[in-house]
Amino acid sequence: MSDITPAANKLDFRTVFHLELAYVTRCLRRMGVALADVEDVSAELFLAVHKNLADYDPRRPIKPWLFGFCFRFASDYRRHARVRARTFAPDDAGLVNAADERGEGADIALDRKRANARVRAALATIEIERSAVLVAHELEGIPIPEVARSLGIPLGTAYNRLRLARRDLAQALHIPDEDERNDDVAAQQPT
Repeated sequence: MSDITPAANKLDFRTVFHLELAYVTRCLRRMGVALADVEDVSAELFLAVHKNLADYDPRRPIKPWLFGFCFRFASDYRRHARVRARTFAPDDAGLVNAADERGEGADIALDRKRANARVRAALATIEIERSAVLVAHELEGIPIPEVARSLGIPLGTAYNRLRLARRDLAQALHIPDEDERNDDVAAQQPT
């Protein structure tokens, strides 16, 4: 984890950029920015970070602050009509290299890529306000109070959005909820 813990003096933009670029691109991808567009969106995002760096409170972790930018830029990106019409297909380029790096076979790497693409496509169907909370908390490990603060929403709203996003994700992935699983178990038992 490369979270920056800056001194009380001015934070260096180059340091933020180099240490947090991978984090920002990962968050943008998880919130529905296509692989082909993530570099451009990241560049625009870091221009905004550069302009607003003087407003950053160095006593707070930087990742939730950056996540607020990711949310806004991913939200703007998803609003464009050209993106709504696009289907999110898995990106299998570099599959063999990814398999070699992990020491696993190409089949396993392909399955992992397809599963990731399926989750990204499911996340793209969820309202951005909900998916942002889910991505920040569940995938990036940011505590809900920090998520709420970085998105500028009340704590209760953040918890509600997380609950709804989990439900929406389960539906998009066709995962039965607990009531449905209990109904299936009851139906399988002899009467």
